Amino acid sequence: MAQLKKPTIKNPALVSAMAEFKAKQNPQTEKEMLDAIAEASFIAPIALQKQLDEVEPDENGQRQMQASLMAVSNKDGSKFFPAFTDWLEFLKWKDDADAETTVITFEQYSDLLLRKNNGIKGIVINPAEANIVVQREKMAEMKGVEI
Repeated sequence: MAQLKKPTIKNPALVSAMAEFKAKQNPQTEKEMLDAIAEASFIAPIALQKQLDEVEPDENGQRQMQASLMAVSNKDGSKFFPAFTDWLEFLKWKDDADAETTVITFEQYSDLLLRKNNGIKGIVINPAEANIVVQREKMAEMKGVEI
């Protein structure tokens, strides 16, 4: 079976800013963390409609695939897109080295969540450990838009 290349994303500045925020929650550490989030790229779990080797390449040798971002629910049933700072954090959440993933930026998450209300409340960064939640409303505020 053909494999998708696993992401090599690392976000040391964001990981450091999240740890600082967890240690000292104040407006300064929150701003530094949110600034780092806005600049970050994340690993996101996806569900593929077909396997890679089931898709025929086009005339340029490219394969077009349809995928959906996976969401997780918290105890009260609210849904969030999980976002991982690196591959190790993803594996802490789902111990599956063959899991399908993609790389997505904060900007792309924001576009998805602010364009229409699809019932997803925001993103949760590193849900297995740091568990930093960024609600849709905070994302809109960060982008300077209203929802």
